[in-house]
Parts: sequence; structure tokens; C-alpha cells
Amino acid sequence: MATSTIKILLFISLIFLTISCQVYRTNNEELICPKPEIKCEPVKYKGIARDTSVEVSKMQGWHYKIEKVKQLNSNDNEWAITFRGKEPLITLSDKNLNRLMQAQFVDVNNIIPTKFIDNGNSNHIGFPAFCEKNSYVSISKNYQPNTNNEFLDTESRILVPLSESIGQSRIYQIDNNSLSLKNELILDNKLKVKDWYSQPTLSADGRLLFFASDREGGYGGTDIWFVEILDDKISSPINCGKNINTSCDEITPFIDKNSKYLYFSSNGGESVGGYDLFRSEIDIRKFYSNSTLDEIYLATNLRENLKPPINTIDNEMSPYCLFDCDSVFYYSSNQISNSDKYSGFDIYVRYKEYIEDIQKKKGIAEPDIVVNNELDLKIETPESWFFKLEGRIFEGDSTKPIIGAEVEAKETSTNIANKVLSDTTGFYSINMIKDAEYLITAQTPELFPQNYKVFVSSSDTTTVINHTFVLNSSYILRLNFPTDIYDVPYRFVLDSNGNETNVKWEEDILSLANNILSIKDNISQVMLVGHTDDVASVEYNNLLGMRRVNFVIDELVKRGVPREMLIGRSAGELEPLEKKPNEIIDSHRKRLRRVVLEKVLK
Repeated sequence: MATSTIKILLFISLIFLTISCQVYRTNNEELICPKPEIKCEPVKYKGIARDTSVEVSKMQGWHYKIEKVKQLNSNDNEWAITFRGKEPLITLSDKNLNRLMQAQFVDVNNIIPTKFIDNGNSNHIGFPAFCEKNSYVSISKNYQPNTNNEFLDTESRILVPLSESIGQSRIYQIDNNSLSLKNELILDNKLKVKDWYSQPTLSADGRLLFFASDREGGYGGTDIWFVEILDDKISSPINCGKNINTSCDEITPFIDKNSKYLYFSSNGGESVGGYDLFRSEIDIRKFYSNSTLDEIYLATNLRENLKPPINTIDNEMSPYCLFDCDSVFYYSSNQISNSDKYSGFDIYVRYKEYIEDIQKKKGIAEPDIVVNNELDLKIETPESWFFKLEGRIFEGDSTKPIIGAEVEAKETSTNIANKVLSDTTGFYSINMIKDAEYLITAQTPELFPQNYKVFVSSSDTTTVINHTFVLNSSYILRLNFPTDIYDVPYRFVLDSNGNETNVKWEEDILSLANNILSIKDNISQVMLVGHTDDVASVEYNNLLGMRRVNFVIDELVKRGVPREMLIGRSAGELEPLEKKPNEIIDSHRKRLRRVVLEKVLK
């Protein structure tokens, strides 16, 4: 990926237009000529790599281990990880929108995404920063031309106000608990619509806010800046100086918990390749009380590259430390290996693995350590490690229990599965281990499956979770499509109320395919009907519904279902679901966008 595209990716999908001095503006008072180009000229890194091999632990008792965080990454981009106390929050791409997702911490290298945060914001959101007093987040917008404000100039060119044609990013204050947006942080009284302010991070006391911006007065590209916030008063932004910033881009700053080091990403200076991670030791005391640029220069040490193997020929960004940075260090990278399962940016972690842990995992023993293989060791698994999911399974909306329904609990990280059958009362009970995410599927050959996801932390005292399954002869596949899209659904499927679940659309499609394949010899065909909302014309929606049906058919065929079994048609907007009392229009339209499946048995 070209390094010049990272800023566009990062915050993300912003449209920065090139505007000349020649009257392509509607407000002459803001007329600004293009700045002279500042060349970005990184230098090839010539230092040595850090040794992360197991051999190092023989000398010092531990070594650094670098790996992708298990269960967290996907085919989309995971841009950054942040912690609100013990809870991980992930900034990631959900198709054409960047969003915040809550996650469950299992271990430093094992984090399970749970659900998206819905704070009423429809713009790109991410990179939150937390402290006890105030918390902040980045919001970016795409301003598309507004036809109501278009006008023609004397040469018949179509012009629109600048504020409606240029993307922007701003920093907002958020509520610590609900994460709802409060107010925009005004960092400059002379703010221009094209200015870009993003990726905040806070000093330990919450008094200093560092951020990335391309505002005027920097060294070129995007620089790291800071302001002091004291008694709700905000100082003027101050550049972090030439020990940190270059003529290239500096992005995604992070201050460690002791406010000793400023970490960030840059494609300038001494670079292994693309964007690298750097740090600069700082004297945080000199950043307070209206510091000058010269004082900041003296308060910062020359930045240092974090070296390979953290930095690669690809791009690394979004540093974040859990505990101290020497122990657990997170970052995002789009590096690619031959065994890569995912694409785009993924979250990585560097942590210390101690020799005792290595020996337990791999059976490695030092020459001077004597292991007695004759010991009769009794291994016990505490009952507190387990919990049960249990409940009843019914057919349709009736109270008729289903006898012999299969319930499968599959670990999402390993695909290890456990199965039970419901009894004569429709009751089932299945054991699962804590600190693992499970996809639970209930099904019968005649009826369609229903999915449910569950995770219980080892610190949770829960021993039983109750859940009722209702299986039907028809299946409503609620892929969460954007209004006008037919082949790029959002990550999670919707429930019957139009709310996002934690079941991925690929998981729902796979369980459907497996269910169909399990009795394909008894099925004549599967009928699929595509439905849309009421936006656009009847003709257009009829075509859109058919395209969504064809997308589902293609995905089922990829998973082994014979294409000749699948028959599709479109109902468009002509077979709507009834609007529920007090249901908002957006939720109703989400429910309308669906694909309904029915089996035709031989």
C-alpha cells in the first residue's frame, strides 16, 4: 500500500480537494493560495533489528513475542485499539464506515470483539482517549455537493460552497460511560473548514491533549500538536517540534501512563519502510503553562525508530500500551505474510514471554534444569472454569417443543464443536468453557437454523445462561446492507427488530449452507425472495432486491450448495413488513431489507 494513502485511509475516506487561487470558492474572504510543496524525503533505516528469538530467554529469562491478536482481526481494517479501564475498544472499518467496537479481554494476545457502539453518530468515529476528567474521540465527515446550493459561474461551471465539498475531521468530547457525543473541542478560533484534527491522546493527568493535524504552521504534512486544558480553558495549539515532526506525516500519537514517552507513527526520518513507529523521551513538566516552541524542543529528545521486527517494509501505526510499554505494546499494521488469513490493517501485540511459559507450552528445558518424568502428576480442571447454556427449543411461534433438535456449540477461534440433542420437552443443556467465544446453532433437518453467540469471562461467576431457540420453516436472512448496496453487507446480521447482533453475516450464511447440505437429498429446491425498503422507485428496488438475492446465492454456492437447488426472485418494496408502534423509520427500513428463504421438500 502506498504510504501517501495512509492519511486518506486514516480518517478516513476524507475528500481533500485541490483548490487554486482562481475563484473556485464562494467566499472571497477565505481565499487562500496553495502552499509551496514541502518534500517528504525519508531516509533508509540502517540500524539493527531487535532479537525476539527464544534463544534470548536463555540469557535473560524472557524474550519479546510479536503476533496478531487472536480472534480480533477480520477481512476489514482494524485501525487501533484503546482501553477504557479494562475494556478494549477497537477502531475499525465496517465496509464504508469507520466505527467503534466493544471487545472482551481474554488475555494480552486474545481479545474477542463483541458489539458496535451506537452513539447516534452516522459519521466516521474512532481513536478514543480516556481519562478520569475528560474523554475524547475523532469524528470525520464526508461533505458531498449539495444540489440545493449549487450555482453556475459566468463560464457555466457548477460551484458549491467549500464547506459542502471538502472532508474534515474534528475532536469531540464524549461521556466516559455511555460514550455519547457531547461537544466539539474548539482547538483554534480561526479554524478553517479544511483543517484536519484527529487521533487524540491524553497525558496521565488529562491536562495535556496531543493530536495529529495538518493545520498551518507545521513542518509539512501532518504533525503532532498539543494543547493544555485547564479549568475548561484550552490553550492555543503548540507544535511538538522538529525532534518529533518532519516534512512528512506524523500520525496516531500516544503518551505512556508515566508521561515519559510520546509514541507515534511517521513516514519521515529514518524509516524501515512505509509508516514506522517511533518514540521520543519527553520532559512533560515543560509542556505546561503556555510553553513556546523553543521550550518544547528542549523538552523532547530526538525521536528513535522502534526497529524491526515491529517496523516492517509495510505500514505500522496506532501505538498503545497496556500497563507499561515494555510489557504489553499494541499497534496496527498491514504487513502481509504467506500464511495471512486476513487483509488490510490488523492489530498486533508485542509482549514478554518468560522461559517458564515457554517450557510449559513447548516442553523446552534448560541443560541445568532437571525434570523428573517419573512424577505421578494429577491434573485437575476447576469446575469454575465451566458454564452451561440451557433452555428449550420450540417450533415457530407455537408452544410446541421440538424433540431431537441438534444444538452445536462451536468455539469461534478453533472450530472445536460440542453437540447435544433436545429431550422430549425440547430442553437442552450444553457445557462450555469460559474465556472462549461460542457460536451456538440450533437446527433440525426440516427447519432452518437459528444462531446465538455467547462469551463468559473466567472472572465471571455465572454458571448457567438460559436461552430459548425458535425454529421456523422459513428463514429471514437479515444481512445489514447499506441502503443502496447489494454485495457489501456490514459485519453483523440484524435481529427481528432491526438491531445489530454479534453474529457475523459469514457465520449466518455458513450455518444456512450446512443446514441445506445436511438434507440436500430430501430437498427439491430452496426459494429465495429479496426485499428492499421504500427508498427509490419500484423498478429500481425490484432490481436491487434481485441483486441481493443473487449475492446470497453466490455465497451459498461458495460454501458447497449446488446452484441448481437455489431459485431466486425479487419482491422489491412490494411486500413490506408492517411498521411497529413507535418504530423509527430507520429501524423499519432496516427490517425491510431482507432475503427470505424457504425449503421445498421432495
